[in-house]
This record gives sequence, C-alpha cells and structure tokens, in this order.
Amino acid sequence: MIKRHRNEKLIRAAGMRLRELREARGLSQEKVLFETNIHLSNIENGRQDITIATLVELCSTYDTSLEDFFKGMKSVSYTHLRAH
Repeated sequence: MIKRHRNEKLIRAAGMRLRELREARGLSQEKVLFETNIHLSNIENGRQDITIATLVELCSTYDTSLEDFFKGMKSVSYTHLRAH
C-alpha cells in the first residue's frame, strides 16, 4: 500500500486562503454550509485535507478562480509537493 504524503504547510495555507476569501465576502461558515453542504471549520484550520472538487466548489461560491486562489496563497514552498 502506498503511503500518502500529507503536506501540512500547504494544507494550512489553503485553509487560511479559504478563510480569507470567505471573510472578504462577508460569509459565515454557517452560510457556506447551508449553500454548499461543506463543513469549513477543519478545512480552514488545516486539520482536514481538501479535495480538488471541494476547492472548485468553494472557489465558485467565493466567485474566484483557481488561479486567483493559488496566486493569493501566502508563501508555500512548492518544492515540498514532489512525490517522495
């Protein structure tokens, strides 16, 4: 069985970026949950991985592109994303 690598720094940065986008739009976690059925607490706090599908849905909810999502992320070393 292949062990999955969990990049904690990337997961935290993605969560912080999602929180930033949500708050900039004046949305509560409860409002996003009602609209998308996505629980944000663990995602925003970096305790839960996020799937691409969930990221796409949240970016759509926040009216931002994936490109803008990643451009706005605080410095994350993408060299750590290599397969180990």
